[in-house]
Amino acid sequence: MVVAGATKMAIIESACIIGLAQLPSSRYHPFQLDTFGLGKVLLEVAKRGAETCVVGIGGSATNDGGFGMAKALGWRFENKAGEAITEWTDLDQLSLASAPSKDISLNICS
Repeated sequence: MVVAGATKMAIIESACIIGLAQLPSSRYHPFQLDTFGLGKVLLEVAKRGAETCVVGIGGSATNDGGFGMAKALGWRFENKAGEAITEWTDLDQLSLASAPSKDISLNICS
């Protein structure tokens, strides 16, 4: 976290967390990769008191549209039967998206 004056700013390069360079040498199918780890880092910087958060998104190894990040932040996704959707590739079955029950204090991140 960078402190500039009275503002605490977290600068996160997503490629360092969920980037192509972070993948082991074995091959992964793109459907197996998501943004969950980035969501966990956002929770941590909020916990440490960041007032502003800037996220660089270049070089990431995901294409889940932020589904994993939303899950890490506490969002819940359900199908018509009320069952949790745990993989972004099943979002075509989405019937309900529920916001987190607790305040995660990330409304100031940009």
